[in-house]
Amino acid sequence: MRRADAGDSFDLMLDTICNTFGGIVLITILLAVLTRNSVESKEQQLLEQQQAVVLQEQRDRLLEKQEMLQEDMARLQDAAEGLPAEIRERWEAYSELLEREQVLQTEIASRTDEIDQLRTEIAQMIAESEAVEQELEEKKKAVADAREKAEDAVGATQSAVVLPGERDNAGEIRGMIGVIIRYDRLYVWHRYVNGRRAGLNTDDFIVLNDGWLQTTVTPRPDRGIPITQENAGRILQRLVQCCGRPRGIILDVGLWSDSFDVWPTFRQIVVPAGYHYRLLLIKDGERLYDRGADDNYHQ
Repeated sequence: MRRADAGDSFDLMLDTICNTFGGIVLITILLAVLTRNSVESKEQQLLEQQQAVVLQEQRDRLLEKQEMLQEDMARLQDAAEGLPAEIRERWEAYSELLEREQVLQTEIASRTDEIDQLRTEIAQMIAESEAVEQELEEKKKAVADAREKAEDAVGATQSAVVLPGERDNAGEIRGMIGVIIRYDRLYVWHRYVNGRRAGLNTDDFIVLNDGWLQTTVTPRPDRGIPITQENAGRILQRLVQCCGRPRGIILDVGLWSDSFDVWPTFRQIVVPAGYHYRLLLIKDGERLYDRGADDNYHQ
């Protein structure tokens, strides 16, 4: 019985100790939790207080700067009121000039863009013009080649016409001048020195073929004298340069079919001046030959 009582007392003592220890642990945990919450709350309060202090300092500095700016504005206003009228006017003029400068700079920038655009357009136009010129040159060359081929083709089918021989009344003839009327122009076939022939007139004619038996020439379309009443003086002067005064001079005229319309005008110029003429009508494709006589009475 005693042993049993002793064991019960020990168990009771253990229960008491465990309960006490458990209570202490529980109290310790509660204290730790409360302490932690208290620390966090304290830190939050300190942070809020610190932020409030910083905000207050910033507000105070801003208020101080505002007061300083207000004082500066007041001083500037006082200074402006105290400035002479001339200085204020100059200041206003300077301000207007600054505004005008800004406007001009804007306009200059706009005009610069326009100038750049115009330069681009001009460069394009120049390039197009060069292309057109090149195309024109190519077309001119093609036309010249076609004309040369056409002349060669015409020459292959040409027939010959010989001028008539000596005139019956040779005693009345002082000289002869071989002339060609083509392209509505007058061409003197030969050069003359002291009334006598001195070779072909290569100034007004192009030499197509210079062979041993014959020389083939054709009149230049841009030479000769246009046959008009306005050029009557030039025509007569050109004939006088060959053989002098008209009396006794026979004009051997080779008239091409493309110039029939100007024949009446030519006749009205030379006949009243005293010239006689012999006329040969030449069709397109025909050639006129000089037989090369030793004297001026043969053509």
